[in-house]
Amino acid sequence: MNANRSLEAINLIEKQAMDRRIDMIIITEPNKRKIESGGWFKNKDGDVAVKVLNNDNIRIIVYRYEEESGYLALKTNIGTIIGCYLTPNEDITNYKNKLDSVAMENREMKNIILAGDFNAKSAYWNANKEDERGKILCEWMSERDLVVANGGDGAMEMDQKGRRG
Repeated sequence: MNANRSLEAINLIEKQAMDRRIDMIIITEPNKRKIESGGWFKNKDGDVAVKVLNNDNIRIIVYRYEEESGYLALKTNIGTIIGCYLTPNEDITNYKNKLDSVAMENREMKNIILAGDFNAKSAYWNANKEDERGKILCEWMSERDLVVANGGDGAMEMDQKGRRG
């Protein structure tokens, strides 16, 4: 979820998560002061944050936490949780490099929850038009056997060429 740096948005998200007994929140563009306290894990840039709430559904235990530019990774008992924010202001080379950095840091790419704002457009996540970042991200995900999951549409699988399966 993108909070657009709004303190009110994050407060509402936290309240809804508690009311709905959600175990984990991943937010892009959080309010930077808000995530300085209160149990938030954040990346180096403060552009993505994760909070583990453990509301009795799943007991998530964080063993290790890695913060980088563009993403953070939490190694947990249920797998690796990666939150990403790839700014639209970076050129394509830096975009690819950050995706590759995520892959290098998490070579196994098994039992992964990868969420965030990739500033990419593709039909796989219901954009009307695909852009270059969308093509790059789809290929990157396909090479790693990752799938796109959208709330209302269920999981969508991609083949090795980044096409819907």
